Amino acid sequence: MLWSFGKDSNVMIHLARKAFFGRVPFPLIHCDTELEMDEVYEFRDRYVKEWGINFISELCPSLDTTDPSLPDAARVAARKTGGLKNTIAAHGFTGIITGIRRDEEGTRAKERYFSPRADSGRWDVRDQPPEFWDQYMTDFPKGTHVRIHPLLH
Repeated sequence: MLWSFGKDSNVMIHLARKAFFGRVPFPLIHCDTELEMDEVYEFRDRYVKEWGINFISELCPSLDTTDPSLPDAARVAARKTGGLKNTIAAHGFTGIITGIRRDEEGTRAKERYFSPRADSGRWDVRDQPPEFWDQYMTDFPKGTHVRIHPLLH
C-alpha cells in the first residue's frame, strides 16, 4: 500500500489497522522525492516504529532524468511515477493499494476499485472491467498488475 503521509493514505492505514486488529499485514511504500519537511519524516519514523510497519522507502529518480520541457509539478510527478515503477519491479509486486479519490482528477472518473494495468504499469481506460451493483472483478489473467482503490468514491 502506498503511503504519502497525506490525509488519504493515513485514512487507508487507519482502515487497514482497524480491519487487521491493530496491525498492517502488508508493506507500506513511500516513493521518496526528498522534498518533504523534516517533521513529515519524523512523523513517518515515529509511526513505522510504533505500529511495527513493514516499510519500504525508495528514492525517486533524480530531476535530471525527467523531461526538462515539462513544468516543475509535472517533473516531480514523473519522478514519483518512475520511483513507483522501480519499486514495483524491484519487489515484484503484482498489485498495490492506493488512496486515490475520483474527485481529485478528471481521469480518475474512469478508474475502477480493482483497476488492471499492463506489465509496464500502463493504464488503458478502455480495458476497465465493469462494476455493476457492487460486483467487482477480482480475477485477472496472470501477469496483470492490479491497482486497488478503496477510497475511490
